[in-house]
Amino acid sequence: MKGSMIVDEGEMMLSRTTVDYHSQGIAAFTEGDRATLASAGERGRETASAHTPVLAIVDGRVLARECLARTLQMSGLGFHVATFDAIDAVHGYGSVPLSAILVYAGGENIVHGPVGRSIRKLVSAFRGVPVIIQSDNDDLQQVATALHFGIRGYLSSNVGVDVCIEAISLAVAGGIFIAAENTSDLQGMLAKKMNTRDAALFTQRERDIIRLLRQGKANKSIAFELQLAANTVKVHIHNIMKKLKATNRTEAIFKIAGDY
Repeated sequence: MKGSMIVDEGEMMLSRTTVDYHSQGIAAFTEGDRATLASAGERGRETASAHTPVLAIVDGRVLARECLARTLQMSGLGFHVATFDAIDAVHGYGSVPLSAILVYAGGENIVHGPVGRSIRKLVSAFRGVPVIIQSDNDDLQQVATALHFGIRGYLSSNVGVDVCIEAISLAVAGGIFIAAENTSDLQGMLAKKMNTRDAALFTQRERDIIRLLRQGKANKSIAFELQLAANTVKVHIHNIMKKLKATNRTEAIFKIAGDY
């Protein structure tokens, strides 16, 4: 049998079966009342190359995850697909290394809820594997929290397959995907948080100097732009270094560039 392999961890089945779907060459292997990854891997060895990347899809909705898996297979994305009904089920997957994980979070609050804890655990357990979230919740705090967890993509549930493929491809390539409608608002929210934090730590004049240091300005340029004496600029930078616990100007600039 030629084609790609879809392994489903959550589908309830009455009997052992191998199904070939039309002429697409897509085989779904199930055994007993739950899919068995090891036996499915053995039966699909001739179709599942060890060199082909594997995408894990986590979704508690059986029909939704099966439809997405088969659609992505037929789209030419170039991934084998393993599907799971829950995040915890992914931790037991050991057939071949995963290349990306797509998790449907529904309308769950990942900031404080149990799903958020499961996602953090998943990111930690699969270091180096990009995790992409699909959610019904487009709240900016939710998006920011997901990025803080180390998520490499945040998708709205109403996006099309092309956008989903774009997000997966970008995450696998090392990028981070955020929907365009969220980008500017998210940047504004993060900038506001940064300004609030800066205001609590630095004086207004120090914040002015930090802004110019972020732009790579030298002391003389900073003194000219802020109409300050060069020695005054040095004193302010010395105070900034102390607050950042930096031993020299270069380390201070490095910490500023990395937002401390």
